[in-house]
This record gives sequence, C-alpha cells and structure tokens, in this order.
Amino acid sequence: MTTEDVIKKTLMELLVNYSADDITVKMLCMEAGISKQTLYNHYHCIMDVLEDSYRDSFREANEDGDTHTDILKDFCNLLEILADNRKATMHVYNSSHRDELMGMIHRRGERLISRSLALCGERKGYIEDDRDREFTFRFYMYIFMGIVESYLEDNMKDAPEEIATRSSRMLRYHIRRSLKSIVTTGDDRGENIDGFKS
Repeated sequence: MTTEDVIKKTLMELLVNYSADDITVKMLCMEAGISKQTLYNHYHCIMDVLEDSYRDSFREANEDGDTHTDILKDFCNLLEILADNRKATMHVYNSSHRDELMGMIHRRGERLISRSLALCGERKGYIEDDRDREFTFRFYMYIFMGIVESYLEDNMKDAPEEIATRSSRMLRYHIRRSLKSIVTTGDDRGENIDGFKS
C-alpha cells in the first residue's frame, strides 16, 4: 500500500466517526502514522485527500462506454459510491465542506452529461449552435445536481439502482426530443414560452 493509499484510507475511516469539520491535519497524520510534511508532500489539504479518494472510486466506472446503458451504469455507480461511504459522505455533506463535496460530484456530472448529449444528439448533428449546446448542457446539469442533492438530503434512503432507473426512464427520450426541438425552434428566438412572438 502506497503512502497516498494509507492517507486516503485513514481519512475515510476517520470520517465514519467524525464530522469533516472536526478532522485536523494533526489528527489525520497521527492516525496514519506519518508526519505533516509527508502529508503535504502528497496533498495540499484534507479535502484534496477526500477528492482523490472519490476519484479513485469513480475511475472504476465504465467511463469509456458509449451507450445509454453504460451511462446509466456510470450514474448508478456514482450513487453507489456515495452510499457505500454513507457515514463519511454525510459527515462531509453536513459540514462546512459541503460545497467542496458537491463540486467533486459536479465535475463527475459534467462528464456524464457531456457523454449523454453526445450520445443522444451531437453525433447526429442536432446541435450546431454553441449557445444551444451550452444551454442544453446547463439545463441537464441542474437536473443531475438536483437529483443527487435530493438523494443526499434524504440521507440516501432510496436504492441507487431505483434512482438511476427512474432517471433513465424520464430522460432517455426526453434528451433526444429536446435536442431535436432546440434545433427546429432555433430560428424563433423571439418567441416566448407559449410560442407567441414577444
């Protein structure tokens, strides 16, 4: 086991029993049996260690998959990683480091949404306008982050597979129809939500 592995393992063990706000560099180093200098040789701060821990787990997902099923598995994998580390995740989420945790999840979500949009539309030429591409990406990122945050707010009560499947059923064809729609209405930028000129 490498020094980095020891540090990450120790932090996740501490987070089972302590809030992220209560864990200090001194505590982490003492439990890991290393000096502060050794820690700083590998990481900038404790949250840097945490992100590396989650990043290792995320890498195990099927990141190279290019089908809807692959992306669904990847989303389910993310939720399962959070659930497998339930106590640690909640001790970070309910601390002053919540934004950092959500930032880690957001970065993962960006990869998932980008792959979904590519699969459902960009490869078929549905989106050519950069404004349409950016708006569509942001729209689905809000949905993704909303689902994950609700999952955390509910203390991860529902099974990851159930959430992923429900999301899949709602979004699989919705994304494709949205991409087609945004192109066919792309020239009607003066229309309001009811289809009337503003």
